[in-house]
Formats: sequence, C-alpha cells, structure tokens
Amino acid sequence: MRLILESSFSSAADVARVHYPFLPVSVLLRYDYDTQEYVSKVTAPVLVIHSRDDRIVPFALGRKVFDAANEPKTFLAIDGDHNSGYFVDSRRYLQGLGEFLNGRIVKGE
Repeated sequence: MRLILESSFSSAADVARVHYPFLPVSVLLRYDYDTQEYVSKVTAPVLVIHSRDDRIVPFALGRKVFDAANEPKTFLAIDGDHNSGYFVDSRRYLQGLGEFLNGRIVKGE
C-alpha cells in the first residue's frame, strides 16, 4: 500500500488564510480537513506531488504536508499550476510516479 497526494493542502484553514487573510477563518470553518494531521499517522510510503506555480493551493502548503509525513516519503515538485501540472510537466510527473510505484526514490525537491 502507498499514499499519493497531489496538490494537497495542509488544512482548509491554511488555504483559507491565504485567500482570505482578512477573515477569522478558524472561527468560520466547520471542518478543517487537516491533511497535515492525517498524513502524520500514515505508515505507508508517501508521495507528495505539487506544482511550483499553484495559486489555488500554494506550493508551501504542499511542503507542509510533506514535512508532516513519516518516512519513507518523497516530494515531487512539478511545473505548471494547480490544474495543469500533469500536462505541463507530464514527463517528470510520470517518471516520478513510476519510480515511486516501483519502490525507488523519486528525484525531486
């Protein structure tokens, strides 16, 4: 078993704070969707894929998810935005995904 997270956010509150810094998002959100907490409990190998130019879920939030994950873990940085990373950087994406699924280390950031 392996876990692959693509363009994931650390928590809904973190994303909301980026887009709505003037609102008390912690009070307004009913559910936090704390990916960072959930991934910290995973014992399977984890691959986090994130586009450098993602403006919906900033790259830094993907890194927070990666940082919270247990070893073995791999981070694959790709080019493109939130919705086009696979298309813009399909060669790196597919190579990294294949290496991860075959149990090899993905070369990324």
